Amino acid sequence: MMRKMIGLAGAAALAISMSGVSHAGAGHVMAEGVMAHGAWVRLVPPVAKNSAAYVEIENTGNKVLQIESATSPVAEVVEVHQTTMVDGVMRMSEVKDLQIPVGGKVEMKPGGYHVMLISLKEPLQKGQVVPVTIKFSAGQVLTVKAKVKEAQGKMKQHNH
Repeated sequence: MMRKMIGLAGAAALAISMSGVSHAGAGHVMAEGVMAHGAWVRLVPPVAKNSAAYVEIENTGNKVLQIESATSPVAEVVEVHQTTMVDGVMRMSEVKDLQIPVGGKVEMKPGGYHVMLISLKEPLQKGQVVPVTIKFSAGQVLTVKAKVKEAQGKMKQHNH
């Protein structure tokens, strides 16, 4: 019985390593040269068609990382966006070349970079876990499990 359990554990470890994604403790997800943690999705009213996901991504490798795309089964369209203040007006725009320097990190948070979930397929529920997959130009694929929760502070609503 013990030998069978060890064999199953080894097979599972091999499957995880072959996929390029592993879990490194609570809330941490890793792929070759990249680590993510703290993922969450903003709870929006049931009638809202858009939301945003936030996560901190750290470059643990020896090459600059560039986010190529993002996907999630809860939205028709998923894009990386940045919120900026221009002449006293908050503006949001898609970012197609977000780079993370070697040893650096990008904190996606309200009021800054975020993963925009556009045209939600159904209303999000508080506590729901939403998978968000981020693909990098060097081939890494990282899927985080982001819990839906209410935003804290001033920026409670996020519509596109």
